[in-house]
Amino acid sequence: MKYSDRKPFMRVSEASSLLDAGKITPVDLVEMAIEATNAQENEINAYITFIPDQALEEARLTTEEIRQHGRKSMLHGIPYAVKDLIDVKGLPTTMGSKGMENNIPACDAATVAHLRAAGAILMGKTNTQEWGVGPAGDQSFYGPVHNPWDTDRISGGSSSGSCAAVATGMVPISLGSDGGGSIRIPASLCSVVGLKTTYKRVNTAGSNTTRVRFASHLSVQGPIASTSEDAAIMMDVIDPEHFGYFKVVKAIDSLAGKRFVVPYNLFKDAIEPGVGDVFEQNLRVLSKQNAVIIEEDIPWLADIPALSSSITFPEAAYKHRNRLEKSPESYQPFIRARLETGFGYSAIQYIEAMERREEAIERFEAYMVDKDAILMPTLPITAYPLFETEMDFLGEKKNCSELLVKHTRTANVIGCPALSVPGGFSSGLPVGLMLMGAVGADAKLLALGHLFEQARDK
Repeated sequence: MKYSDRKPFMRVSEASSLLDAGKITPVDLVEMAIEATNAQENEINAYITFIPDQALEEARLTTEEIRQHGRKSMLHGIPYAVKDLIDVKGLPTTMGSKGMENNIPACDAATVAHLRAAGAILMGKTNTQEWGVGPAGDQSFYGPVHNPWDTDRISGGSSSGSCAAVATGMVPISLGSDGGGSIRIPASLCSVVGLKTTYKRVNTAGSNTTRVRFASHLSVQGPIASTSEDAAIMMDVIDPEHFGYFKVVKAIDSLAGKRFVVPYNLFKDAIEPGVGDVFEQNLRVLSKQNAVIIEEDIPWLADIPALSSSITFPEAAYKHRNRLEKSPESYQPFIRARLETGFGYSAIQYIEAMERREEAIERFEAYMVDKDAILMPTLPITAYPLFETEMDFLGEKKNCSELLVKHTRTANVIGCPALSVPGGFSSGLPVGLMLMGAVGADAKLLALGHLFEQARDK
């Protein structure tokens, strides 16, 4: 199926209004999700566990519940999917790994519990890079997730299935996690919206982040959607402590005067030309809305991404050490090699990285006091062919994984929110625009993303 033949799912905001008006039912929405999945799953491989019968039964019960008592949230009756690093009671949490199909949690993760309480309807658990280790999305025991725009190319990872499911209209929203770009990378490559939330803003209990500790000081959970507005609706459910995301998105109605920093020193000479062209087009869109574009180098930010490796890999190796020793064959070679990298770091290197992280957080907060967001291309490249590990990049051989995380890791080290929104296309492949905001400014970032999307589509 060509991408031009695919149809995105109805936006949550639209579906919610139709549900309120009684013009559609949760059964209608779930049947739409099943139809879209059945038509495309064989070529995309977005799901590890798909539960259409269970979802339909829940939709029937939800339809009657709404008829009798009304709707209890904007997600009541809305289908969604969950990355298979995050627990759902009674369903396998495989983490994309061999031998984990019988790992059946007894409780929902905190975010899933919130979604269940809000009345959202689960369609299944989405495919993920094994243990969430790696940014390509083509290293799962259950097979690679294929890019919806070109199925011979990567979808990005590790929230690969979650982004592909939204991009193909299998669901309107999904839940992902991000420890170095794992929401934003596939969001950019699949042309959907993905929010890496402020560190510790969303409760990650019941996920790979807390139970397996891959990048436990860097990882977060966040929404994936077709629009920033829908992502805000989802944030109101998974982060009830800071309820009001959707209200903020509706309240901020202009980009005029908003201050965006463009730190060309971090990317200008190291991106594909087509990606650079799309980024400049995005800047023109913002300028036409009277946003203030500040071209300003941020030299000290250039050193921050390297801290990610010194934190991520030692933490992951520590948690996986027993399993790696007892059953190394249960890991795919690429995944095992990345995890074993962590054993090469000393305690001094890890502690130094954590101290420098704290210094960077303070410096970033001071820098962002009078700015609304930092703008960069989400990735320096577009989707490349499946299973490649090296590529020709601007005349040099480069490691593919390192290119994918080059721009995204900074936000994980800082702990700030970062939003990837679809920015356009280069040679028919999606390019994302990334906005990084001050710590805690998640709602504001979604509002800016929403306004950009409106201006882009005019």
